[in-house]
Amino acid sequence: MTSRKPSSKQGPKDHYVVSGLFGDDVNFGVYKAPIIPGVKCLFFSNSDVIGAYAQSQGWRFIKTFHPVIEDDRLETSLQSKWVKYLQFLDDNALAEYSLRPPQSVLYFDHKFYVTSEHVSNILNRESDASILIRKTPVVKESIQTEIEAALPYERYSRHMEPTKAFVNSFLAKGAKSDVTICNTGLIHYRNLSEAKELADRVYSSCQSLKQPECQIVWAVHAQSFADKIDVIEWNDPLVADIEWQDPEVYPADYMPQTGAVGAREPGHGIVVAGFHRSGTSSVAGMLHHSGISAGNDLLDAKEDNPKGYYESWGLVNLHDGLMTRKGVDWATSLEEKAPLSKDDLLKLRAYFDQRAEQADGAWCMKDPRLGRYVFEWKRAAPELKFMILYRSPNASALSLQTRSLREFAKHRGTLEIMRRFYDDPDLPLRLWVEHNEAYVAFCQAHPNDCLVIGHAAIMQGFDALKAASDKFGIDTPAQSASSFLDKSLLSRASPFHVVSADLHKRALDTWSALCAMDISCEDHAGAVQAVADQLILDTDGTLARAKLLERFANFALKQLETQHGAARSNFWHIRKLEAEIEKLNSEKGELHREKNQLLSHKAWLDQERDRLIAENGQLNAEKDQLIAEKTDLLEQRVQSVLRRFADNSGKRLSQKLKFKRDCSDLRQSNLFNASFYLERNPDVKTADLDALEHYVKFGAAEGRDPSPDFSTVNYLSMYEDVIEAGINPLLHYAKYGQKEGRSH
Repeated sequence: MTSRKPSSKQGPKDHYVVSGLFGDDVNFGVYKAPIIPGVKCLFFSNSDVIGAYAQSQGWRFIKTFHPVIEDDRLETSLQSKWVKYLQFLDDNALAEYSLRPPQSVLYFDHKFYVTSEHVSNILNRESDASILIRKTPVVKESIQTEIEAALPYERYSRHMEPTKAFVNSFLAKGAKSDVTICNTGLIHYRNLSEAKELADRVYSSCQSLKQPECQIVWAVHAQSFADKIDVIEWNDPLVADIEWQDPEVYPADYMPQTGAVGAREPGHGIVVAGFHRSGTSSVAGMLHHSGISAGNDLLDAKEDNPKGYYESWGLVNLHDGLMTRKGVDWATSLEEKAPLSKDDLLKLRAYFDQRAEQADGAWCMKDPRLGRYVFEWKRAAPELKFMILYRSPNASALSLQTRSLREFAKHRGTLEIMRRFYDDPDLPLRLWVEHNEAYVAFCQAHPNDCLVIGHAAIMQGFDALKAASDKFGIDTPAQSASSFLDKSLLSRASPFHVVSADLHKRALDTWSALCAMDISCEDHAGAVQAVADQLILDTDGTLARAKLLERFANFALKQLETQHGAARSNFWHIRKLEAEIEKLNSEKGELHREKNQLLSHKAWLDQERDRLIAENGQLNAEKDQLIAEKTDLLEQRVQSVLRRFADNSGKRLSQKLKFKRDCSDLRQSNLFNASFYLERNPDVKTADLDALEHYVKFGAAEGRDPSPDFSTVNYLSMYEDVIEAGINPLLHYAKYGQKEGRSH
């Protein structure tokens, strides 16, 4: 198989991301599903327990046709090949699982931690190849090498003799043995009509041979498809940080209890879910006043929501505590992982039980920050139903930005969270995208428990209560509170300028996905176009920043006018008193004139102080910008140095004799600190790899340090000859640099 030059790309539309875990595992773990509009994440298993946990992590669980749950590693590994090699795409299977043929399929083993960014990058990789696959981390240059590597494992060696016969039969027909072995833990089937033939051959051979080590079988069959396969290096930037990492492992019986709360039926719990400034307060208030209680400990109304937030203090404090302990807040990106522990899930369940116990019939809960934990809430309380509201991205983002800038101006720039919205024009839209991408994935995972309604439709008279009754089977309240809704929220649409092209696309894709799920949306295409017209791409950020500063300036001016009005009122009151005092005591007139002069001088001093503060702020901003630019340049230089060294080092280390000699010389030098290396690099420690060998093969090229006293990046950056020679920097220092007095 040979690498192919990229030339075309695919976008995220009707793609499948698939993984799976089979067998009777006592302990298991599943990473969260990547969340990308237009991409369906499918998790296959023959275990309902594993499937339920995968579903709570955002996957759509599909139970396979395998009726027996085996604990035999060979059998369970063979079962997984049914997924890896696309057998679920057969017509009968697609019909059984209500799936339609996708544009492409990205498969990865469940122990690979693959994020949304990884998936997006892989889908958008430019290539004409039908299949994308990755080399093994340690290059195996022949099928015989792979066979020898598999022999220590019982499940692979059990049927190795017929496997060898299978390989030899192909070699006798002219197949090659000296081929680079690829890692089949991550495969992107880009052109299914061409890739399916190879997948079928590999699956059929693995099953007939009872051989779960499919890399051997792949190496044989893939030779006929070499011109259709894009083989990339293990450390290719596209996938460099995708490595084997055990997910957090849970025992098979670890699921929150979901039994009855009391002797009576507790009624339906409805989550009024949605992003900030999407109308969740008004709809939760409508439900509350219709008899579907939002709680008896509600937050007080404020300027932003004069009719009330309809958020329970208990729920708000619960979310605040979870976020504080995880080091995040409501304006933190969902990309920052903050997984909940078993105790955290039990706290969610305890809140649910308390509300259900207190309720007489249906009840509701609302907090926009719930979007960060929507899958965890469903896992802790599977009984919950979700009414998911959404508002156009431009309206929500603009409203959130407006509120944040107003607060920032009101508190004279002292609010840390609000400063983020002042510094980053894209932040409110980015948060809208991330939260609503999560809701889209959640609806795909739990379609029967979700009701998606556009807030504009509710404002225009769509009967959300009846829709909830029809969907969830709740009793429609006798009293209607539709008059509670604030029609002013249906203000004229205003444009929002977006700096990031990727964010702009994600916003439109997410909006389209929400409209498609919305039971009240009658004109999908029109709704999508309307938002497309209001999200204005501004890649250089000029207009976005100008609009942001204009809004901030308006709020700052209003704040100053308010303060000026109060000062002016006080001024005239003082003048009146002064006039009365002057009549009574003319001797004090001179003192009053001096007093006024001092006040005037103080006002001038205040103006000078404000001017100096503004100039200082501008200088600080310029300094920060210069620091950021310098940091970016430095990072670019470091990456360039590491790439060049990796290329030259790879040529050198491809010679096994040099690799062994380098390792031997470094051990004798006593400069490599194995304990430090394993402590700083837990992935190496977890994989049970030899620390020094890992540093020689990979660590130096990745910029990892071998000891607290030696910087790999600094040494390479200072000495061009070391980069060109491709010699391990620590080894070069031990053999030459130390004697030459080089810095490290």
